[in-house]
Amino acid sequence: LASAQEGIVAEFDGIVSSVSVKPGATTAEGTAVLTLESATDINLVYGAGKADLEKIAVDQEADITIAGHEYKGKITDIARIATVQTTNNNSNSTASTIDVTISIEDPDEYVYLGISGKATIHTAKKDNALIVPISAVNVDREGEFCYIVEGDVAKKVYVKTGITSSTEIEIVEGIKEGDQVITLINTGLQDGSQVLVTYSDVRHVEE
Repeated sequence: LASAQEGIVAEFDGIVSSVSVKPGATTAEGTAVLTLESATDINLVYGAGKADLEKIAVDQEADITIAGHEYKGKITDIARIATVQTTNNNSNSTASTIDVTISIEDPDEYVYLGISGKATIHTAKKDNALIVPISAVNVDREGEFCYIVEGDVAKKVYVKTGITSSTEIEIVEGIKEGDQVITLINTGLQDGSQVLVTYSDVRHVEE
């Protein structure tokens, strides 16, 4: 009783996320009375699909957005057991995901426990890469290609691509720095089509 009257002192500072007993209740020794969450060691956990597992790894860096505020982070753990979730309430369809833990660096008062966030993971990094918008790269039976402008004519050039992001893709071979690449391809554009360059945009001229 004396020790209870003195109160409970936690080993670290944090935020009380739940209380398991009511005020004045009698508890047995060892009974959990509350849950204390760390205010400094905060993680973002998301479910990675099968296709993501080939790209992600521990220690990869991430850009995190929570409630409109941006933070840096790093993958600290990738679970070894999948979580099975129902994909449709009206069917027996399920999907398996792997929990990926991302540690948030320097969290502040705008990071709320239990709130959702968005993370962009840097799965690959390369200096001095030649990149173009993803919309500039197309595929046919012979491979990936871009259209570049030579004079007032579109030229079809086959390329070899490298790493990619959600908006851009690296060009390893096929075009060089300074080439004018057509990023928005209209229906009917083909090798040899006349184009009209307006400032930084290239438009297909209908014949």
